Amino acid sequence: MRGVFLFGILIFLQSLSVFAQKNVLNLELKDNTYFIDSTRYTVVSVDIINCNKENLILWLDKLDVSELSVEQKLRRYFFKTRGDFSFAQLIYDNLEHNLPPIIFTSFVKKLKPQTKFSINILTKSFKGKERIRLYFNKHLVYLKESVLNKYLEVNMLEDYFFKEESIFFLDEYIY
Repeated sequence: MRGVFLFGILIFLQSLSVFAQKNVLNLELKDNTYFIDSTRYTVVSVDIINCNKENLILWLDKLDVSELSVEQKLRRYFFKTRGDFSFAQLIYDNLEHNLPPIIFTSFVKKLKPQTKFSINILTKSFKGKERIRLYFNKHLVYLKESVLNKYLEVNMLEDYFFKEESIFFLDEYIY
């Protein structure tokens, strides 16, 4: 009987852990369609909301990283050499912090608790919110600041964090 009780408590605690993991971040999608002359345009707003009590660090990866471990995602984004340098080398050498970020290469956003960041996508060929949600589930990387600190000194990233509350990009990266 005692074993069944302990097993029940273990299952309950595990379900709480899974529930807490899913509520770290919330994605809300809205779309607005309009015409310019006879051309139809849709702006899809993806609001990323930090539902956590800790800062989240987020970035977008060009490739599907949904199956990668945290360490693999970090290595790929910060330590993979692109051209002559990796993003981490630029950070540690204190280079390029005055240049605008490059989405998929040097774009990093710190999202404070209970705040949102919006990514707006302009498209002429809107194919539905679910396709965009699926894209973000595969390409948006977010980590608690404490987790990132285990691999990289977050305070060194301060100059590189994207400061604005939203960005725009074209749908060619999604479709």
